[in-house]
Amino acid sequence: MKDNKVCPDCGTSFSASAIVCQNCGSANKLEASLRKKRQIFIAIGIAIAAIAIYAAPGSDTSKEAVAPGRVVPIIELINAYDANEVAADGQYGGERVRTWGAVKNVGVLMGQPYVVLNDGAHEAKTDFQGLFDEDQRRLVGNLSKGDTVSVECTIDKMLMNLMADHCVFISPH
Repeated sequence: MKDNKVCPDCGTSFSASAIVCQNCGSANKLEASLRKKRQIFIAIGIAIAAIAIYAAPGSDTSKEAVAPGRVVPIIELINAYDANEVAADGQYGGERVRTWGAVKNVGVLMGQPYVVLNDGAHEAKTDFQGLFDEDQRRLVGNLSKGDTVSVECTIDKMLMNLMADHCVFISPH
């Protein structure tokens, strides 16, 4: 009878897993507390699982329908960030933009293919570095220095270059 509990109201013995005393109907506070804790743990587990699924590789949500980015010449982006990074972030940061430029360099950063672009005519202290998703790797691999390409990217932040993410090619190259 170790699975039994004595009701604090009427003194009757009843099952510890019962929600109420069968004799007087008094709530089994211990069982109610345990049930509430189980519900909280289940809710936390579901939330963690949902976050893990959303953040897992291959669950990229960047491919959702997005309005086409505004068209901005690459020299305008570069000059804006060279002149005032804070103002340029306010104007372009987090925005999808379409731009074009000459390939200066092609490489891989932490497993992600990238292309460094400039306008090919002006020497600026900053270049545009677009990171491409895995589905664009073959296209990035076909590029050579000096090729002209058009891309659509999300402007990220200024590091040594103006960084852009989730880039895709938007014209033949």
